[in-house]
Amino acid sequence: MPGCAAEIWSRCEGIGGLGQLGVQFARHLGFRTVAIGRGREKKKLAKNLGARVYIGTAAENAAAVLQRMSGARAILATGTSGIPMGSLVSGLATRGKLIVVGVPQDQIQLNAFPFVLERALDLRFTDRHAD
Repeated sequence: MPGCAAEIWSRCEGIGGLGQLGVQFARHLGFRTVAIGRGREKKKLAKNLGARVYIGTAAENAAAVLQRMSGARAILATGTSGIPMGSLVSGLATRGKLIVVGVPQDQIQLNAFPFVLERALDLRFTDRHAD
């Protein structure tokens, strides 16, 4: 539907190189974007790139903040640690999507409880093979 993209919030986890691109693409596509990073030092950068909201995970529980905002329809996970990626699943809205484009150096651990009670997960990883 024309114009509906402007009503959708997107979330980008990790404000490194990929995260910066994610925030900019989301802004240019008309999404209202929430950037998620570890510290407050990335807030100004995220806002300058087009994020409307910044969540600093050193001071705030990102999943809880996302749920207060009605949950994320999509989270673009660009970080290099699987632990924060797994914890963000609780911040997804029902039928929300966690799209993993970063390459975690550790395992992504997921709690099955939110899926059973509230939401179905659509978990996607990038294909690392070019055909």
